[in-house]
Amino acid sequence: LLRRVERVAKRRRLVVRDLAATFLGVAVSDDQFIAAHIGDGVIGYVKDGEMKVISGPENDEFANQTTFVTSESAATNMRLLRGSL
Repeated sequence: LLRRVERVAKRRRLVVRDLAATFLGVAVSDDQFIAAHIGDGVIGYVKDGEMKVISGPENDEFANQTTFVTSESAATNMRLLRGSL
């Protein structure tokens, strides 16, 4: 993901930090899922009509700080989750 961001930055003559973004992704196959989460978004689901959170927002010391794909700590702060539906 970071390599793709670096290529886009180069193509558009930007610095990588100009494209800072969080990342949320979920893939489902049959009754299995895998999710990846970097930053302050929320990954949720609905079960029996009730909303649940699988991965909540990650903020640093202050509420207005988070980890971006372009952050040095992105790989160590990324959450990978898997399970069955």
